[in-house]
Amino acid sequence: ALACDRPCTLNDWSEWRACTRACEKGIRWRSRTVSKPATGAGRCARTFSKARYHREYCNDIPCPAEVVCVATLDLIIGLDASGSMTEDGWKSQSAAMLELLEKSKLDAKAGLQIGIAKFAWDITLVHHLTDDKKSLVKAVTDMSYDGWTTNLGGLFRT
Repeated sequence: ALACDRPCTLNDWSEWRACTRACEKGIRWRSRTVSKPATGAGRCARTFSKARYHREYCNDIPCPAEVVCVATLDLIIGLDASGSMTEDGWKSQSAAMLELLEKSKLDAKAGLQIGIAKFAWDITLVHHLTDDKKSLVKAVTDMSYDGWTTNLGGLFRT
């Protein structure tokens, strides 16, 4: 190697990133970035090589049977009623929404409210932000499948 050929210099390992799951095995990783690039014919380890990227499993524990969703946020959920969902997909999506509502501790004073929008070709505000679980459940139960083309952009502009 010539005097001008130097390998890159790597920074120290970053902190471990947060685990991707709270239970039932997630993944966390850390990495090393380049502090000084290689010069000449010097080499540098690839981004996802063992020298620069570590990955490991984390939170390999069972999830609790009874989970309650508690958070400080206003959440508008868009439900896809377009033809690509199919009738069965729509029913599954609606059931998942009802399960989320069941497991949510809604409380405007504590900071958790949910609103629901439905999108296909038309965009429908099914329910405004609220902590009234009964009215949200009724709104989801009363929704119908449209089966038209998808207008996701319209949902974000609404």
